[in-house]
Amino acid sequence: MNKVFKLSASALAAVALHLPALAAPVLDQANTTPGAPFCALTTTDWCGQSFQQTNSTISGAGIYLMGSEGGRTNPATLTISIYDGYSPSGLSGLVASGTTAIAGNFAGFVDIFWTPAAVSAGTQYYMALASSNNAFAAFSPTASYAKGSALFRGTGFGQTYDLTFRTFADNGATQAVPEPGVLALLGLGFVGLFGASRKKRA
Repeated sequence: MNKVFKLSASALAAVALHLPALAAPVLDQANTTPGAPFCALTTTDWCGQSFQQTNSTISGAGIYLMGSEGGRTNPATLTISIYDGYSPSGLSGLVASGTTAIAGNFAGFVDIFWTPAAVSAGTQYYMALASSNNAFAAFSPTASYAKGSALFRGTGFGQTYDLTFRTFADNGATQAVPEPGVLALLGLGFVGLFGASRKKRA
């Protein structure tokens, strides 16, 4: 019987070595005081925020939405994209992007995460926001974020405004996440060990 348990422990150790790792996101930049509605987001009209990461990765970003402000009542999607180049005529150098569904009357932070992308710490990057149904992003009452400012399509930077936003980075910590195939293999191994144990007792 001890042999069976030893074999089980060996099987578990072998499977653990093949488990993929998932990085845990940590807050990097934040300007979290919501003010009033700042800009309406559509698929063609966007606004955003310039910022500088402290870490050398960016794994997600969030923006504060103002609920049903402006008559937005239908469910929508929100897209957050990060670029390394910006001018009033457009953005360039896509670094990362993600999209999520939002309820039509949701108010609060919407965070979107993606596979960590490499960035240069202390370098200016640009967050662009777009929505499928006229979502409203909030701004802070004062220009309280020192490493950037709000930005607009076609009109340049809003030097006296900052959006209510936050960004995330990969902190280097990992958590084992088993894949379905690995779990199935482990289950079959235990079935085999259990069968061998019963046969030996018989």
